[in-house]
Amino acid sequence: MLIAALVCGLVTAYYFGVKAGTYAAGASAALFFVGTVIPGWSSWAYALIALQLIGVCFLGPRMGKPLGQRKAILAVRIGISKLRNRFR
Repeated sequence: MLIAALVCGLVTAYYFGVKAGTYAAGASAALFFVGTVIPGWSSWAYALIALQLIGVCFLGPRMGKPLGQRKAILAVRIGISKLRNRFR
């Protein structure tokens, strides 16, 4: 579920910037945690995450900032290079 929350954050960061992506990843992680701990609420939590991703995919290309895309790609590249250097 952590990887899915990171993917939600990265998709949001690509269209709306790193700050919005961080908030989306945190909210997704919290909703995944709620869905895991409280089984009765899991379908609602997953539905909210799906709505968030659908909304970002539809509204992102229309309303997203081009600068946010560059910052998100730069942040991912920096993260990947730090992981490579750490495990060498």
